[in-house]
Amino acid sequence: MTEDEIKLNAVAIAEGWYETQATEDEEIKAWQHLIDTGLCWQLQGWFGRMAVNLVGQGFCVPSQFMIDRGLGKWEDQENEQIGSEKE
Repeated sequence: MTEDEIKLNAVAIAEGWYETQATEDEEIKAWQHLIDTGLCWQLQGWFGRMAVNLVGQGFCVPSQFMIDRGLGKWEDQENEQIGSEKE
């Protein structure tokens, strides 16, 4: 699947009903597109919750919108990991 196909069909890929089975990498790219464009905040609530979850687990990076509003706990997790590595 091309980058354009992923972007054009990101919602279908995220929901799992796209006409062909997406790879894990394609699914992550689709979610990152939904995060980057802010679409995940305009759709049903589970899209936003899943976006926060994927960022928290390190699969996706937070958008500026997420950073500005403090959505997610990636910063706390990152600081905890850095602190435990120093010990």
